[in-house]
Amino acid sequence: MKFFVLFVSAFAVAAMAQRQNNQINNNIQNEKQQIPILSLEQNLNHDGEFNYAFETGDGTRVQQNGQLRQSSFDPKNVGEAVQGAFSYQGDDGQTYALSYTADENGYRPVGDFLPTPPPIPPAIAKAVEYLKSLPPHKDNQ
Repeated sequence: MKFFVLFVSAFAVAAMAQRQNNQINNNIQNEKQQIPILSLEQNLNHDGEFNYAFETGDGTRVQQNGQLRQSSFDPKNVGEAVQGAFSYQGDDGQTYALSYTADENGYRPVGDFLPTPPPIPPAIAKAVEYLKSLPPHKDNQ
């Protein structure tokens, strides 16, 4: 009899857990709406050059292109140079737009909403210019 009560109790707990799980999944699916892709363009060439662009129903726009390029630091190295941009509408209703370049010099984003660094103090700027005017050190030649 104890086994029967234990079995029925375990079955009831499992059934309730499954029911709650289904309710949670239904709520999540109802909260997520499908956002259609309005346009999509993709091109990939054998030489490593590519570009793509797409726009979605919520106003998000993305475009990017890239090509293989020799490094200006080391001509033996070839890497991808990429330029792109995207924009989207934030939860606050404002449109955020960002453009970027990524190459041997790093990732460089540009956007009105990005924070900007403070200006370089004049004394530091003067010291940097002075250091640039000096001949290279023997170890750097």
